[in-house]
Amino acid sequence: MTLIAGIDGCPAGWICLVENLDTGEIYSSLYRTARELVYQSPSPDLMMIDIPIGLPEAGHRQCDVEARRLLANRHMTIFPAPIRAALTARTREEASDITFGIDGRRVAHQSWGLYPKVREIDELLRSDVGLRGKLLETHPELCFRQWNNGEILQSSKKSPTGRQARFGLIGEHLFNGIRHRHPKATEVGSDDIADAFAALWTAKRKWYGTAIQIPSLPPQDSFGITMSIWY
Repeated sequence: MTLIAGIDGCPAGWICLVENLDTGEIYSSLYRTARELVYQSPSPDLMMIDIPIGLPEAGHRQCDVEARRLLANRHMTIFPAPIRAALTARTREEASDITFGIDGRRVAHQSWGLYPKVREIDELLRSDVGLRGKLLETHPELCFRQWNNGEILQSSKKSPTGRQARFGLIGEHLFNGIRHRHPKATEVGSDDIADAFAALWTAKRKWYGTAIQIPSLPPQDSFGITMSIWY
């Protein structure tokens, strides 16, 4: 039995879509913590997740720079990864001061919202090197661009037009099936489900050797964690 997973953060924690490649069955689960997510049973053989993996000491990651270039006028959907020194900050103001002292830039409110989940995943990858080959970073907007024959989806994922475009690629029946299992928007948003499907689509591409990695020769951070994005 071969299992792959696509994962996105959501208000309740993490939404995880798992596909059994032997049967084509797709099922979903909600996990409150990253530890519960990555150590689920049965364990997926490959997991694609929409969260920065591998953190720079300063500056921007090369994968983020390349992702912004590929997304052109939609580059703002790629949030800068935290620099490592700021990751343990207790407030956005503290993280912003640390980042400004090292990089000369501030931490935006939306970027700060990702810090707890980045910290969760980073702690697991630092403590368990066995996770590093099976838990990989993706970005849904890059996935949807590739899925859409290389054309960038111009509408926001939260807009009616954007939702329709994404669900059209996913398949209304697949999306509606998962939405039916997780009806509370306060726990899982429609955009979270769509992003998890994009990650799952890329997990399948990676498993069969057709996914793209940027950069093609990725660097590692100070803990030996590879800094790249797959799509």
